[in-house]
Amino acid sequence: MLTNVNLTTQVLFNRLQTDLERLQTRFADSVGEVANGRRANLADLLGGSGAALFGLKAAVTHADGQVDRIGIVETRLAVMQSALSKTRSVTENFDFRRVLDDATNTAGFGALVRQAATDSIEQVLSTMNASVSGRYLFSGLAVDQPPMQQTNGMVAAVEGVVAAHVTAAGGQITTTAQVDGLLAEVASMFDDTHANPALHYSGQIYRGAPDATDDLSFSDGNGRRITYGAKASEGGVRQLLEGLHLFAAVQKDDGQMSETAYQHFAGAAVGTLDASTAGIVAIEARLGLVQADTTSFREEQRASLLILQSRISAIQDADPTEAATNLASLETQLQASFLATSRILRLSLANVL
Repeated sequence: MLTNVNLTTQVLFNRLQTDLERLQTRFADSVGEVANGRRANLADLLGGSGAALFGLKAAVTHADGQVDRIGIVETRLAVMQSALSKTRSVTENFDFRRVLDDATNTAGFGALVRQAATDSIEQVLSTMNASVSGRYLFSGLAVDQPPMQQTNGMVAAVEGVVAAHVTAAGGQITTTAQVDGLLAEVASMFDDTHANPALHYSGQIYRGAPDATDDLSFSDGNGRRITYGAKASEGGVRQLLEGLHLFAAVQKDDGQMSETAYQHFAGAAVGTLDASTAGIVAIEARLGLVQADTTSFREEQRASLLILQSRISAIQDADPTEAATNLASLETQLQASFLATSRILRLSLANVL
């Protein structure tokens, strides 16, 4: 049977045990604050204002997603610019203007020009099939479809048109008017206006999304879409391939044209290649403006992230000095509580009496 003294001792002991458990919990929380720099009692501190912190964290997640998205777009733009530069420079490996100076009809030069043009065509088709993570860059919205038909019959089709004009001219094209007629028909093949749709650039070579459809774009998160695409069906690429196909299909030493006619033909073909360079440079410039826009957008998102993270830190980060002071204070209280508890455990009825 417990005496009043025993009962008082037991109650005191239980109270100290409860206080000790609370101190131990607070001490563990304080150790965590010092270790990781985060407030341990954040929920109690915020109370009903916790939604504000969740809102800030959601905004950080959104901004992070935007930065990741813009990084992907910037990679695509960089690959597109590289592909366009490589495409534009294909004629630098062989100066097609030299055909204008080959007045003596150097033996084998015609075959060399034809081979250079054929190789350049293959390089352009391959380069314009560039992709990032399996998504083709020059197909418009048809990102799962290679834009260029690597193996196509366009060279043979142009050769067929040339042969028809030679036959119509009586076995050899001799006048500039006849050359202009040939060039006009070949041009209609590459701008998709030829009477025979089977000879069109779109279909024979280009297999991406139609010209009239939208280019690739992404949202800036505020309802504005930034267009960054370019299709292999744009004028500069068409003209480049048109000029290369002309040189692949017609050579002076084939005898299909007279000297004068061929000089006119070659001059027009070189002019088409020159125009293609300007057209491709225009695409590069357009994408360059988009790159500047995306860079600005990325920096805006990163600045927003810094502000948001600063506001979150102000809410949830513990003050290191305050946390260390609290830890030291709690340690002292714990030592005192342990000492008091041990004394109570040593108490007996005789001690009390």
